[in-house]
Amino acid sequence: KSITPKGYTPIVYSLQQAMKDFSSSTPKLLNSPTQNSIILVTDGEETCNGNIQQIAEELKKAGITVHVVGYQISGKERATIEPLYTLTGGQYFDAGSKEGLEVVLNQLASAATGKKGLASTDPEVLYRTALAQFNSKNYAGAIKLLEKASELNPNDPKLHELLGRSYEALENPSEALKEFELAVK
Repeated sequence: KSITPKGYTPIVYSLQQAMKDFSSSTPKLLNSPTQNSIILVTDGEETCNGNIQQIAEELKKAGITVHVVGYQISGKERATIEPLYTLTGGQYFDAGSKEGLEVVLNQLASAATGKKGLASTDPEVLYRTALAQFNSKNYAGAIKLLEKASELNPNDPKLHELLGRSYEALENPSEALKEFELAVK
């Protein structure tokens, strides 16, 4: 069998189908953020007339958290799916490239399983993913990735420059200055 893409993004329908995998009898671990979670990977906005706000409210009521991984989506598209992660207590992750998608999915898998070492150890992949996070205004996410990349490659000026810009965006001038100084060494 083969898959024939049709060019549509049925986000609401997909989430309705995923909700069927959960029931009130699904066991939950105490203090576990990974229970009853859906990871939605999308490259666009809902295009099949589904109501994002309504499904987000239904998911919240059902105790299901939605984490959204946006793959090369615009700010306008992100705004249309924002209720999915904000109302359900989830997070948004921007994957601007194939490598970025791999890093984000590995991070989510690592968080879900509690296993370490699944995320990328390639500083260039981490940098590109951090740049996508920065461009999406997720400065804290960019910093986390850049700090890891900097541990792996401490002499790369572009890592320190983007770290500086990220700290600057978060109004932390002392950390920004430290990173900018490392960038020009």
